[in-house]
Amino acid sequence: KESCMIESTSNSVRISFLFKQQAQQQQAATDNGGDTLEVSILFQWMRFLTQQAEDHYQILRKKPLDGYSVSFLITNKNIQVHGQKQLQQTIINFCSQMDKECSDIKIQVNAQARYVTTEFLKAFN
Repeated sequence: KESCMIESTSNSVRISFLFKQQAQQQQAATDNGGDTLEVSILFQWMRFLTQQAEDHYQILRKKPLDGYSVSFLITNKNIQVHGQKQLQQTIINFCSQMDKECSDIKIQVNAQARYVTTEFLKAFN
């Protein structure tokens, strides 16, 4: 299950998302199911993005809330500088692209594995 938690204070809002890949990982820990490749891709991708947080994604927190994949922290200063609509669009685009990027990377990894396997088996023919 995917989920979202929104916490607000007087001068900031923290928005946390749990993506399906991480939800699958949490479920897999209990019943040995799920796609470990997708989980690994999401983990590596999120790690890369959080390392870039200060430069490219000022609202992205380096460490998400426990149990969630990613957290955004929006302050009054962010709204004054970027505007509410732009921040909303940034978060929506980020979340919609996350699933697409993970799927694209998974397809690329599978294609590379298929190619390597084919080339390896040619040596035995």
